[in-house]
Amino acid sequence: MAVGKGLKFTDLKEHEIEKFLSAIRRDSSCWYSTLNHGRDGYPRIWIGGKSRRASHVAYVVANGDFPPNKLLMHSCDNRACINPAHLAVATDKENIIDRDSKGRNANKAKTHCKNGHEFTEENTLIRKRKEGGRKCRNCHRIRALKNYHSGNIK
Repeated sequence: MAVGKGLKFTDLKEHEIEKFLSAIRRDSSCWYSTLNHGRDGYPRIWIGGKSRRASHVAYVVANGDFPPNKLLMHSCDNRACINPAHLAVATDKENIIDRDSKGRNANKAKTHCKNGHEFTEENTLIRKRKEGGRKCRNCHRIRALKNYHSGNIK
């Protein structure tokens, strides 16, 4: 989830706003951009020599400044959508709660790790870090042993 430095309306030049507005396709309730899309699936536009998410630009054009250390939630759950009516400023935590409440947490539904070990209470380490999550205790142990025997102790 991209939490950035924010974007001010004053950062946008008139010709950049015109270019952005001319690239919007309003086919349905979701609006789409004919601009390039990043690898993450979000449409992007160059503003002031920087690649910016088009949804952030749409929010700024419609609502004013986009605050730093926040992100945009899409009420339509369509990352390609740039309709300002579908965008809401949120914290990372609020976005995660929204994702989980809509059943879009693919990792939560996994019953086994990528190496086939079952996620049971005994075999699951819960991460206490900010981003949370879980990992396989068996894989963690195997990795630790490989590092120990290869001399890559950290």
